[in-house]
Amino acid sequence: MWHSRWQWFRSWCESWNNGTRCYSVVTAKTESTSVQDRRSYFEQLAHEWDLRPLSQEQSEWLREFCKLACPPGTRCVLDVGCGTGLLVPYLSAVLREKEWIVELDFAMGMLKTGRQKYWQAATWVCADACALPFAPATFDSVIMFGLLPHVSDQRAALEEALRVLQAGGMLSIGHLMSSEELNAFHSQLEGPVREDRLPAAGVLASLLERCGARVLEAAEGPGSYRVRACKVG
Repeated sequence: MWHSRWQWFRSWCESWNNGTRCYSVVTAKTESTSVQDRRSYFEQLAHEWDLRPLSQEQSEWLREFCKLACPPGTRCVLDVGCGTGLLVPYLSAVLREKEWIVELDFAMGMLKTGRQKYWQAATWVCADACALPFAPATFDSVIMFGLLPHVSDQRAALEEALRVLQAGGMLSIGHLMSSEELNAFHSQLEGPVREDRLPAAGVLASLLERCGARVLEAAEGPGSYRVRACKVG
């Protein structure tokens, strides 16, 4: 099974390879104006995204988050909504097979910034979280850090994440704010993310269960939001 997954993924990369380990995927799905507006918003922020410093406490939180997201035996990870690759060094510290870190975002500017820092540590893919360009059961772990409020259809994004997961694979969703803190923060912003909302951890857990996943953790508090589930079957 592992060999066939490896062969499929290598073939997929070769089909898109442009020598930069950065792939742009065009899907047949028509984008809504809201998706286009969000993409433009994050493209404009790409050059300053890394100027936001992390506290030591936040860095420790991310280290623990990635460790839990990649239990022993994890070899292939998809980081959906990766931005500029914030999680790459944390994931690299956990995984042995570093070439199996796949960073995916819908904003090419974010990916280009991340690739400049970590181009050898990951494969970079530009695509929509609601239409992942991968075969079923490709990944051992799928991560959505800082993503969910910004997707056009949260249930569709969760179902896509579960589709590309191996049976028993881990889906991890995290934020460095509680849902209440993050939603209040978004409401103070201008632009297309002003109305973006993160469901409470318990609400998200219920949605994951309706999608067929088994919830392992659903917890949030000041400066922390973490929901983990595994694919059943």
